Amino acid sequence: SDLTLAREENLLASIPCSAFSPFLVMNQAERCHQVAGCTGLYVDAFKAFRSKTSDPSSSFILTHYHGDHYNGLPRDGAYVGPALIHCTPVTASLLRSVHGVAAEY
Repeated sequence: SDLTLAREENLLASIPCSAFSPFLVMNQAERCHQVAGCTGLYVDAFKAFRSKTSDPSSSFILTHYHGDHYNGLPRDGAYVGPALIHCTPVTASLLRSVHGVAAEY
């Protein structure tokens, strides 16, 4: 019923993002990709916040190079920022070689 579905949705919304197992598919809830108190900072969220990549006041953290984390990040040099991507040197190398992301980002 609609009431049961509403209760299940409310229950899921009340579970903190940190409670989701890292072995499950990446949680796509936008709140799980934002840092509280840090407006414009997004974690592994290129798909959910694609429009923010064109905002110079936004920054992205890519925790590691894995499909469910970089999903939504264009390839073939199509990333034009100006939002910066913060990541490890190894991940940056993969972004440059696989996605064609310019070193300036």
